[in-house]
Amino acid sequence: MSEDKAPEPMAQLYDRFLNRSAIGMFLLALLFALTAFEQSAAGELPGALKYAEKAIAILIIILVGPITFQVYRRKRSFVSTCDEPEGFLTSSFQKAAMRAFTGSFILLIVLNVLLEKEAVDWPAAVIVPALLAFNLGVASLSFFLDNLEDDEDDFAEEEDA
Repeated sequence: MSEDKAPEPMAQLYDRFLNRSAIGMFLLALLFALTAFEQSAAGELPGALKYAEKAIAILIIILVGPITFQVYRRKRSFVSTCDEPEGFLTSSFQKAAMRAFTGSFILLIVLNVLLEKEAVDWPAAVIVPALLAFNLGVASLSFFLDNLEDDEDDFAEEEDA
């Protein structure tokens, strides 16, 4: 007798999707940082770093691809009044994205001032991947730090009860 496994609730699936997306964003930040480093070094990356770039790209696809497909498939078949599940992780992801946008905007203003004063002479091939690495890194780290702080707060509340 085969027992059918109940499908994972949409909220849990979406939380897993957000967690894996944040990990993927961090890995992508590393990839852009390597690209910026390669461009600023004005030469080829050592062979090991080239392989690291490819390994990171493959890891991102393996990590985020299947869960993205699962969420897409479930959203198409899931009848709901809302587009996305609302919850702590969704809110945390939105806050992290806002922090990353704000940080990137401030960094762009600072870079603009430095470039106008000719304090730095970086080509766009270095600045763009560095900004992308900064943006994705801030978003992913902010997401995980928010979750870490909330987990600690919940534990402290349980001890007090």
